[in-house]
Amino acid sequence: MFVLHGLLDVTYWKMVASGKSILKIAGMILTYASVALAQRVDSSIYYINTARQYLSVGDTQAAEKLLEQLIKKFEVPDLFYLLGKLKAVRTDYSERNKAYRLLKKAALLEPGNIKYRLAYATILKDFARVSAYKEFKEILKLDSTSIEAYLNRSEIKDEDFTNYNNSYRKLGDEFLASLQEYANEDFKEAEKYYRTVLSIDSINYKANYKLALLYMKAGNFEDAVGFLQRLHRIEKEDANVNLALGFCYYKLRKFTESSRFYNLAFRYMTYEERKEYDYESALKMLQPVFDEIMGNNEFKRNHFIKFYWMVNDPLYLTDYNERLLEHYSRLTFSNLFLSTDHKKGWQTDRGEVILRFGEPLNIMRIRPSMGETGYEMKTDIWNYEEMNFGFTDMALNNNFIFSAPPLEKEKVVSQYALNSHELIQYLRKSYYSKYVPVYEGDHFTMYSKDYYFKSFPYPSKTEVHIVFHIPDSIRTDVDSLNIETGFFFFDRYHNQIEKIVENKYFGTNSGLNEFVAALKPDIGFYSFELIEKSSRKTSVKRGTLSIPNYGKLLSLSSLILADTVYSAGEGILQRGPYSFNPHTNDTVIGRVYLYYEVYNLQKNDEGFVEFRQNITIKRNEGEEGLLSSIKNLFSKRKALTLTNKYRADRNDLQLFIRLDLSNLKSGNYDIEVEIEDLISKKNAKSKLQLDVIQVM
Repeated sequence: MFVLHGLLDVTYWKMVASGKSILKIAGMILTYASVALAQRVDSSIYYINTARQYLSVGDTQAAEKLLEQLIKKFEVPDLFYLLGKLKAVRTDYSERNKAYRLLKKAALLEPGNIKYRLAYATILKDFARVSAYKEFKEILKLDSTSIEAYLNRSEIKDEDFTNYNNSYRKLGDEFLASLQEYANEDFKEAEKYYRTVLSIDSINYKANYKLALLYMKAGNFEDAVGFLQRLHRIEKEDANVNLALGFCYYKLRKFTESSRFYNLAFRYMTYEERKEYDYESALKMLQPVFDEIMGNNEFKRNHFIKFYWMVNDPLYLTDYNERLLEHYSRLTFSNLFLSTDHKKGWQTDRGEVILRFGEPLNIMRIRPSMGETGYEMKTDIWNYEEMNFGFTDMALNNNFIFSAPPLEKEKVVSQYALNSHELIQYLRKSYYSKYVPVYEGDHFTMYSKDYYFKSFPYPSKTEVHIVFHIPDSIRTDVDSLNIETGFFFFDRYHNQIEKIVENKYFGTNSGLNEFVAALKPDIGFYSFELIEKSSRKTSVKRGTLSIPNYGKLLSLSSLILADTVYSAGEGILQRGPYSFNPHTNDTVIGRVYLYYEVYNLQKNDEGFVEFRQNITIKRNEGEEGLLSSIKNLFSKRKALTLTNKYRADRNDLQLFIRLDLSNLKSGNYDIEVEIEDLISKKNAKSKLQLDVIQVM
């Protein structure tokens, strides 16, 4: 018997892994074979050397023909095994079929040879999965420590779990039978065999990595991280391991770790792989909506994509961009679980939907069956909040495409009645993407209101006071909370003008707190952000900001409603000697103080200012008439105006007045303050809405 396979197998797989040509592999096979055959039949040396000459000039067809003749002449298991392995690396079906027969022959000639049996069982998976599964079981009877046999049994059951998870079989027009019980059994079998491999070789790459992916498919990201971290300790520069860790930590909402591992993966990727993450996948998501803006220039497109991620960053306080992490995770999910033999996951129809809208809320797979109108193909149905998609495996190759109604007389049909092909064409132009911000901690709603005043220390600037409530959901038994606050202001082109980040302790007794920023007058966009340090609970308020200019013209500050105006620092909002706790929701019960400031009044020759104050209270349209203590005088009016005349020696004044609204009916009202400068003949107005609530 020839003993060729030991050294040859190691060299063979190394050459396959390094991309060596089949010619070189075959040449090496013939080199070993010539030596072995010479030991048994001297005349075979001539034929072996002839075959080598064919290979040296690239005539593989003649070489293979000669090898096949030698196999017919010398029924030696090693030759069947070696030629079978040579043909097994081909992608052509007929060649792989020949490899199947050759490897089967080698196994039959020497059934106790583990190498022959493993090679035969491995290629058998392509032709008869159940038989292959049984063959690996028989191999384990010969060698209970065969890692390759355990791995192959794991992979078969892993694929079965993927195929049958969330699956249903149609038993009638209106009845579907769940196959989840069988999928769960497949999961347990795959998990068992992967773990058996690891009990033999704890650092086996394939077992650790594929078991982690199995857990990820089942939604068990904690266990997946454990096996990936084991791999990472020995394969720190493996892009795939780092990508999988980035994805798992994102699903666990540990974004700092997710960002770290994604960045490590990018460091070890090829240029083409990195381009998919940074450019090509984003371009696919943004087309065709932004085609006109981006143009055809790759440089401009790259610039727009970077700008898009910056604008859509949902939380500027963190060092990472949560929206970009979501995109990386959508892309990674697609590549890990939706790839086919010819396309990466993100390039498939299902991958496009993941890129645009994220993972679905629910997945249902309907198994293929024979229907009344034709053969009903395997179909996936994905449910989202606003829409559903159907995908059909029309070619039985796991390349699911958008479902569409069958053509006339078409006998192969989808099991999803609607036209997902038309739907995605519409959505690409009208609703190209959806993203709901996700943070490391839970999101909480922040009730707040913005107020504007002239800055006392910096008269050319305007103070923006953001008064906000900390909700009961994050207020604890402690007296204060450590909250990271961030205020970010951008111009209309999204250039950052101001960034203020502070770690502050806020009181929890009233839940009312304040943030102050002194800014130059401008119009732009702002983001006010809070992160509670211990729980990572997060709140974000965004919008447009029009910062008034209180520099020279007669003007009024924001109007504030408060229960009390303090002469000491008891209130949360401080303005010179006064402070108060504003009604951020502008709801009033009974009496209330109205506070405001007047700027840039003109003095007369004596050095005094003179002005008239008009305060008008008006019920909004659709509300009932105004009732007050002077009802008889204004019974037919829907507005009440209070007028006072003032004289003072300062250009800028702080004013407050107490209003008794207890006689007004419940409803929505406007309060308008008008200041008439009697010296300059100028006037200024400011208005707010409030809800009056009367307690019976």
